[in-house]
Amino acid sequence: MITAQGKALTMLVTALQARGHLQTREFADMMGVFSVVVAEDDDLEGTILAAWAGIMKDSL
Repeated sequence: MITAQGKALTMLVTALQARGHLQTREFADMMGVFSVVVAEDDDLEGTILAAWAGIMKDSL
């Protein structure tokens, strides 16, 4: 389920990139940093966010 959500998020960010609103790599990098911050309070949430960032980076 986490992978499916990550792929759906990647599709959304890719559509935004295609329209010139956001770069997928930049968003994935921000998500990676955000995952570290979130992990300080909730390790599981941080891990999920990191997985989503990784899925986005793998799609590039």
